This record gives sequence, structure tokens and C-alpha cells, in this order.
Amino acid sequence: MRCFSGVATAFLLAFAAGGALAGPDGPPDNRPVRAGRANQPDDWRLSAGSLVYESPGRDRVNIHRYDAGAAAPVRLTTHRARDQRPRWSPDGSKVAFHSDLAGSNDIYVIERDGSNLRRITDHPGQDTDPDWMPDGRLVFSSDRDGDENIYLLNLESGRLIQVTHYSGGRTGGPTAAGDGRRIAFSSDRLFSWQVYVLDLGNGEIERITGPLPGKCNPAWSPREDRIAFMSGGDLIGTDLRSARPDGSGTRSIGSGVSNNEDPQYSENGRRLVWVSDRDGNWEIYEADADGSGERRVSRTAADERHPDLFLGSPAGRD
Repeated sequence: MRCFSGVATAFLLAFAAGGALAGPDGPPDNRPVRAGRANQPDDWRLSAGSLVYESPGRDRVNIHRYDAGAAAPVRLTTHRARDQRPRWSPDGSKVAFHSDLAGSNDIYVIERDGSNLRRITDHPGQDTDPDWMPDGRLVFSSDRDGDENIYLLNLESGRLIQVTHYSGGRTGGPTAAGDGRRIAFSSDRLFSWQVYVLDLGNGEIERITGPLPGKCNPAWSPREDRIAFMSGGDLIGTDLRSARPDGSGTRSIGSGVSNNEDPQYSENGRRLVWVSDRDGNWEIYEADADGSGERRVSRTAADERHPDLFLGSPAGRD
């Protein structure tokens, strides 16, 4: 989700400027294709594991995967649509994302090689921001009830549960704790974007950021000890911070006078990835979970957004 009206939407406006995106143009071609723009040398330096991320083309935004040591990324989707916010499944075998492939945004899942595209939700409302629960359920935001709220979906039974019940404002960007009993999300329900934690057992919700506005897009470490989030706004730019689940111990992540956004921990909580525009376009960076040992991962002519890193040995490796 986009929590800021300026810098955060510039990415969408850049590729929307060429005109409205068309509908799907046939079945997806999942053969590996080089990411980035023609005649521009790309440089990828990922320390370990596999990254998924989104990157825009002239009339689309597609999902890509880069494996450490590979010569180039592979494109996992080729739809003429906006395929966004990819997230690895807990075992690294699948990727969930939202897409307007069929008109409104719905949740989709593919295998790690881009095959077996499945449409998980089918609703005229906007279903966005998917993430995986440790038990394999999906958590996402949706405005299907008229207001944007958080939902849990069991992929096996199809059971859908609404877990927040806000009226007015926006709510999204859910991320699960490693114990599967709590969910962090961001909301502007009090006219200011802040990060909240929901206890699924008793339904209690606690705000963990504030009082200054502009806190959003949380990422909960699987080790359960930290929640990373974006902080800032249009005039001062965005940076990354992390805090304990109760909101204490806040510290900064990332360096440089720039916008740092889209934080996400690896599935084991050892590494953190995000994007920064410090060199003119959105590139991926990685660091240890505490923000130390920062290094640039991508150097391309294209933009990369919403990276997610899997460090283990994925089931169904292609």
C-alpha cells in the first residue's frame, strides 16, 4: 500500500503516464527473461538466497526473481497488468502478490518458477497487500465491506475471516508475527498513518508508533523481536525504523539522504531488505537484521520495489 501522497505514488505515476494498462494479453510466458532496460548493464550482488520483487515496464508491473550468483533475474509474470507486492510462502515454494489482471485488484499465487498462476480471491473490491501466516494462511487488506480492513484466508478450506472492523480511513500492509498470534498493520483511521498490533486471540489492538504522522508498511521479523516500518512524509522524505512489538526501542535503519522504503525481513529473520532512491532510481539494499553491514544489491536502469528475501532451501526448487 502507499502511505504517502507524494514520493510513494511517484513510482505508480511513472509507468501510468504512458496510458491506462490494458487487460491480459493471453497466458503468461514464464520463460526466464532479463530484467531491466535494453542496452543498460545490470549489476546484481546478493549475498545469499533468492529475492522476489516488482519492477515496471512501459505498460505493466511484473514480478521478478533473482537468485544469488545468477547472471540475471528471471521474470515470473508477464501480464499487461500491475502485479505487485510479492511475498514468499513460508517454505519458499510459492509467491503471493496482488494484481489488477482481471480488473480490480485480487490476490494471486504462483510457484517459485512463475508457473501455476492461481487467482485466490475474486471480488469487485480491492484485495491487496498479501502476506503469509506461518501456518500457510494468507492475510491481506480489502475494502470489500465498503471500508478497508484486514482479512485472513485459509487456502485449503476457503474460510475468510475479517479481523479488523474499522469504519472510514485506510487500513493495510498486514504482516504476521512468527508465532502467528499477532498481526501488525498500518492505518490512518485517526487521520495519521500509524502502525498497530492486533492480538488475534483477544482482538485487542495497540498503536505502537506516534505521535508524529507518517508511520506505515510494517514488516515483522520472524524472530518476533522487531517490527520495521517506513517513517516520514512527502516534504522530509522517508526513512526506515524498527521497534520492539510494544513500540519501545526505536532505531533507524539505512543510510544516506534519500527515501528508504519497503522493508522486509528474510524468512529466518537474519537479513533485512528494502529499496532506496539515493542514486536516482529505486534499487534494492540488504543488511543484517539490525541494519548493520548495509550493501547495495541491484544496480539497474529500471526501478525495483517491494523486495522479499528467502535464505533457506525452498521446497520445489526449480
